[in-house]
Amino acid sequence: MTSLRQSPHLVELDSLRGVAAVMVIFFHSCLIFNGIPSMKEIGFIFGSCPVLLFFVLSGYVLSASLLRSEKISVKTILAFYVRRFFRIYPAAITAILFGIILSFCYQKTTGGENPALEFLLRKPQEVRSLTSFLNEITLRNTYSNSPLWTIQIELACSILLPLLLLSITRFPKANLPIAIILAVLITKAKGGPNWNYASCWLFAFYMGYQALRWKSFFELRLKGWWLWILPSSILLL
Repeated sequence: MTSLRQSPHLVELDSLRGVAAVMVIFFHSCLIFNGIPSMKEIGFIFGSCPVLLFFVLSGYVLSASLLRSEKISVKTILAFYVRRFFRIYPAAITAILFGIILSFCYQKTTGGENPALEFLLRKPQEVRSLTSFLNEITLRNTYSNSPLWTIQIELACSILLPLLLLSITRFPKANLPIAIILAVLITKAKGGPNWNYASCWLFAFYMGYQALRWKSFFELRLKGWWLWILPSSILLL
């Protein structure tokens, strides 16, 4: 296994992020056109797979950041939470406000000709009361900008992952039981991506930690992108 205290920047990681981002943009672009065949397959390949890969990569990066300290402690975790909050939340608030403003600039929907585009324009218009607005800025809902559900997951797993790593570093034998519990939680969760089902996606972040933990082992056998594609493929199965 690799030393978890030393985790140099990987060009492959940035490359994969770029590829995954382009795939997601392509999928979302397809939603505004009618008559595209095999949308279910396109959604899986260009929607679900790259998002899953993003979460695995986030697990790797966050684990590397936390384990860079000599010892994970409550103080280390609190400092991590503050950094993570200011890294994610200002951009999320900007995206929320942008989604609400944009929807009111285009209040006329497509009249049912394009359900996906109509949905994206109509949902933000439901944010009319103070309560609904507070639900948006606290990311309980993502009506203002539907793709922000991934930020919900990022925030939830950014809270949970450090606690998992704290448990693992203090009790190394807990590594396997934690993996089993997270895998079981995936089978128990029902419904689509949601803050309430962050436990499903936490396993992806955990796989990112495992990619960091076994990085040296896999580098001897796998090169470049395969280090990241392997854990993502296991999750998809």
